[in-house]
Amino acid sequence: MTDENIRNKIQIKFVKYLSRMKNSFLPLLFLRSVYMNFFLHLRVVQLHINTNCNYNCPYCYVDTKIKDVLDTKEWIKVINEAKQLRVTDIELLGGEPFLYKDFYYLLTYIAKQKMDITIYTNGSLINKRWLENLSYLPIKRLIIKYDYNNSTYKKHTRTKISLNKIKDVIKQCAEKNLTVMTLTTLTKYNVNNAKDIIESSLKLGAYPLFERFLPIKNVKINKELQVRKEDYNKAIRLIKKSYSNVQNIIHTKSYIQGNFCLCFSNLISILPDGSCLPCQFWPISLRLGNIKDSSLRNIWNVYKKKRKEWNKLPKECYSCKYKKICNGGCKTHSYLIFGNLNKKDPFCNGFPPLYGLCGFYMNPELFPKTLDNKAENENLTY
Repeated sequence: MTDENIRNKIQIKFVKYLSRMKNSFLPLLFLRSVYMNFFLHLRVVQLHINTNCNYNCPYCYVDTKIKDVLDTKEWIKVINEAKQLRVTDIELLGGEPFLYKDFYYLLTYIAKQKMDITIYTNGSLINKRWLENLSYLPIKRLIIKYDYNNSTYKKHTRTKISLNKIKDVIKQCAEKNLTVMTLTTLTKYNVNNAKDIIESSLKLGAYPLFERFLPIKNVKINKELQVRKEDYNKAIRLIKKSYSNVQNIIHTKSYIQGNFCLCFSNLISILPDGSCLPCQFWPISLRLGNIKDSSLRNIWNVYKKKRKEWNKLPKECYSCKYKKICNGGCKTHSYLIFGNLNKKDPFCNGFPPLYGLCGFYMNPELFPKTLDNKAENENLTY
């Protein structure tokens, strides 16, 4: 067993141990301290392997006009460099990764390096053949775009493909024992339907994953989709209440509060043209470098130098009693709204810190796919 695997096992056991503690904030503070000191190696590399997609989501951050994209040989080179840096997880995104001509080759190559694989997809291209292929590969997570109903789904994807088809795909993947997660971007069209999304996801055999809409597009789209702060916080509270024993799942709860957002700490996101970012939503003008011109190791060294600056606590958070839990919240959202990192999360309401991360999900390793509505109120303690 490698040092990396041992470290990951210790982390999971440690999280489970802390989850038994009754006081939620004390173990979170302790866990954050340990995490910041022992788990800040480069852990995840995101590869945006293509720009083409059969969907046209209005909030997509990928520039489809990019022409000078990395080819398969260059992606293999990145994977090899990631392996040398002891990266444990490779995440594959697009565009739509299932449209990439050498996608299966990349999957098998990563598997041979004994690295975990996460795939972000709209799911529409997963057929019986792909189901068989995926079932034989070490897929850690298959993350499939999802929404409240067919009407909202079409608004968010601008495609003729129905949500019912995607539901069938999710169900088939779950039946193949793949760890499936549904990905829903919270906009004003679905922010009040989080509980329904959770329940329908679980019925399909999938774990729900939510992310906030970030204003990265033009003014018209941003205005159309933007969620109000009060609606977002209400939705996150509802999400918490919808899970049984959520108070006892420290790892999951910390994701809500921003403790373990890998962006700006141990994740590098590489866009189709080779641009390297600390978060896939981060402005490309502030990229760390380009993988075509530099090695992944050199880019990681630049990243480490900037990490302290990125994670500096905003001055307006100094007096907040939750400051060591959320550390100011979502860094990218703050930058997109205020133009700097010296402001607290735009969704902060001061109490309690439910806004920290741009996404929230259950960790399949620590959380069963069950809902217990009877326990929802007694488990919600601040």
